[in-house]
Amino acid sequence: MKQFFKKLDFGAGQLIGFIGFIGILVITANAFCRFILKVPMSWSDEFLRTIMIYGYFIGAGLTFCHGSSMRLEILDNKLKKHPVGYRILNIILAVVNLTFFGLMSYYVFRMILQYIQAGTTQSTSSTPAWILPFGCAVGMAIITAAAVVSLVENIRGVFNKGQAR
Repeated sequence: MKQFFKKLDFGAGQLIGFIGFIGILVITANAFCRFILKVPMSWSDEFLRTIMIYGYFIGAGLTFCHGSSMRLEILDNKLKKHPVGYRILNIILAVVNLTFFGLMSYYVFRMILQYIQAGTTQSTSSTPAWILPFGCAVGMAIITAAAVVSLVENIRGVFNKGQAR
């Protein structure tokens, strides 16, 4: 299972990097067309906004999976000396994250389904309205899945004499 997550993490990181590279190319092409050729690319702003939203939310999910998100390092370091207490705190955090991001994922996916069923488009273009919130939903689903994995690992750790990660 860990091998699967490592491959998924590597692939997602490569995808985020590729999307960033494409964004740089589009910005450069847009600047060249707008200021040199005097022909602006009308679709580039919408495209860049979409990939920035996807990059932000999926990147936040990946950051959470790595344990690189903000937290109280002092408390974290002190509790590592007490493995059972450290695991219990991580169980509480996993439950909070699972509840919040699980509910948010559910409601965002419901909103996306409503947009798809109604055929709603964005007010500034003919792009389907579900495209932007889908990036947010994917990021929240990644955090929810990471919270489930963390919850299972830490519950197992409490019953295995509190071994620290």
